[in-house]
Amino acid sequence: MPFKRRVLSISRAYVALLALLALLPLLLLTAIAVDAVRRPKWVSVRLLAFGVWYLAVEAWMLPRLGATWLRWRREPRQLLAETADLQQQFASLLFSALRWLFQMRLEVTGAELVAPGPVIVLVRHTSSADTLLPTVLLSQRHGMRLRFVLKRELLADPCLDIAGNRLPNLFVARDRKNAAQDLAAIRQLATGMGAMDGVLIYPEGTRFTPQKQQQALATLRRDHPELAATAAQWPHVLPPKPGGVLAALAGAPEADVVWMMHTGLEGLADLKAIWRGGLVGQTVRVALRRTPRADVPESADLQIHWLFAQWAQVNAWVAAQHSDADATEHAPRHGNVD
Repeated sequence: MPFKRRVLSISRAYVALLALLALLPLLLLTAIAVDAVRRPKWVSVRLLAFGVWYLAVEAWMLPRLGATWLRWRREPRQLLAETADLQQQFASLLFSALRWLFQMRLEVTGAELVAPGPVIVLVRHTSSADTLLPTVLLSQRHGMRLRFVLKRELLADPCLDIAGNRLPNLFVARDRKNAAQDLAAIRQLATGMGAMDGVLIYPEGTRFTPQKQQQALATLRRDHPELAATAAQWPHVLPPKPGGVLAALAGAPEADVVWMMHTGLEGLADLKAIWRGGLVGQTVRVALRRTPRADVPESADLQIHWLFAQWAQVNAWVAAQHSDADATEHAPRHGNVD
């Protein structure tokens, strides 16, 4: 199954790149014409450029991943180290291009709090770019070896499929058919972490939209009705799904918890948001805070209520950033802003 999946995904990536390059003059003229009429901050041209860059990075990374395996297949530790380095390069190349093309600024506070490990990193989820932030900010800049819990749909990306399965990560289905098996695998993934290791989870399970919020609240009213009223007051985050977090806490009883909050990537949430140009010129703000393990309750029931209390603080932080951004947007401008 993995072999067939990778043959198809790699073939699609190279065919898409060749087709895009062959049609690039026509596509570029069309994008310019569309943007000239709509005037949405040249979104079409920016998206086309990023699509070409993304596929070019894929095409460049895939043979490097293959060569790394051929060279180090008999030395597992070196193979993992080289693959982790390629994964960081991949994320950095994509995120740097995203920032440059869409003229985004990046502000980060608290990243130094992630080390030392072991830690359980819980990340807010707003878009696909969320998967790039931890690798760029925590792994590449601070040397943390992160073990990701990701949705299986991301296996459609051949680089992420190959590198992600070579490294200690876990791809889970979101249909909950194998929930017990997935939770056991998350617990196992969190075991045996060292001073530079962390396991990373997106507790919301999917990116935020108002529709998904209503669906999540309906599930919460069924499973934890005592928490639904609190979560219904959060306009910026989905209620966290406690299963994966509790499994990680059980697998790493000595690990602190790091909360990774961010805002500014909402413009990548869906095609409508992207097409409106909401990403152009955004300031991406990232803040991390750390909770000592001694402050985490021991029983599962108390951990669920503790998780929701902490996630309410994540919502409050996001609300504060949005308020600051609105105030800045409507404030008088006296000169240039970096």
